[in-house]
Amino acid sequence: RIGQLVEFANATWSPSQVARPLLMAPSTSTESGALDDVQVLGAWNFTLQADTPLYWLRCGRLDKYLMKFTMHFPCPCTSGIVLHAEADFGGTDGASFWVERRKSEDGQAIKRYLLSGEGLDSRPIVTRQYPDTDSDSKEEIEVLMQGYNGVIMVQNRKVQLKFKCRRNKGSIAFYNSTQSDRE
Repeated sequence: RIGQLVEFANATWSPSQVARPLLMAPSTSTESGALDDVQVLGAWNFTLQADTPLYWLRCGRLDKYLMKFTMHFPCPCTSGIVLHAEADFGGTDGASFWVERRKSEDGQAIKRYLLSGEGLDSRPIVTRQYPDTDSDSKEEIEVLMQGYNGVIMVQNRKVQLKFKCRRNKGSIAFYNSTQSDRE
């Protein structure tokens, strides 16, 4: 199961439940610099089962945005998002961020965050392993994109993954690459 998507301020995306992403992007600039230029692009709800290919948000190509969502996922699970990609090319040209929850060799539940892909102009990122629970979990994730530059914030903004993309805009997709149980 993948999760719930985003809803601004109360965004949720989970591998196991319906997801609602919340997405805000600037519309047109104002001289005063007020929040008049912020456009709320809406909330989405969806659930992604194991082995789900990319689920594209229908918001077009974006260059500057703040996306907040809560991911609900079981352990083990591997799911994430593709940023600044072209929907027509299957997402392989974008930057991919994912969360990997699994058990370590000594049987402890661990979690780590990864960022990689053809669309990444900076170095790939693999964080250290963080202690995790063995049960279903949820985590709030924020993605701030400003043209080529982006930052992904997790664990209440304590962990920040800063990166640079090859493109200054693109589409957004969610995925769940968790292997389903096959009998």
